[in-house]
Amino acid sequence: PLSLRAKIGRKAARLKKQAKGVCTGSYVVASIFYLRTMVGGLDCSTVGYGEDAKLFMDREPATECNIDDPYYASVRRLSIIGLVCYAVLFVALVVAMRAGGQRKFSFLAENMRPKWFWWELVLLVRKIIIMVLALRTSEQPEQGWFLCSLVLVVSISAHSFARPYNEDWLNVCEYCSLFSTLL
Repeated sequence: PLSLRAKIGRKAARLKKQAKGVCTGSYVVASIFYLRTMVGGLDCSTVGYGEDAKLFMDREPATECNIDDPYYASVRRLSIIGLVCYAVLFVALVVAMRAGGQRKFSFLAENMRPKWFWWELVLLVRKIIIMVLALRTSEQPEQGWFLCSLVLVVSISAHSFARPYNEDWLNVCEYCSLFSTLL
């Protein structure tokens, strides 16, 4: 029979593991939402043809993409500042993972092989690239499909090379996820 202290210790460890998973998931969702919002402030669509064609914001179709318009200029400036801040923070995360190693970021690398503890960054970059490509090629869906498919094929190849997860069934799940997204 386990002592009360041992039971409490096990429960605390289980709760800590669950909290780390929630934090990781929240970080990924928040970063994708944040980037979508920041990139959305820069997206413009063409309305009209020839000399009468004008660009309007995708998020606010009534706002013309004209740098002389103070509102558009402020949205564009804030979007660029937000993207730069995100890039700086992402680089800081990469540097921190490099310096801190697997022990410091074990909540991200819990199910990864020691050699591939940083693989979560690869997954995050893949999601960001696909999201940005989908946003930037919304007017040319064939081009967007091709570029996103290219990213997925490269991702499948990289995953086949690395097989970063400790357990084979996790690698199989990742393969299935990538293939189903490709199809």
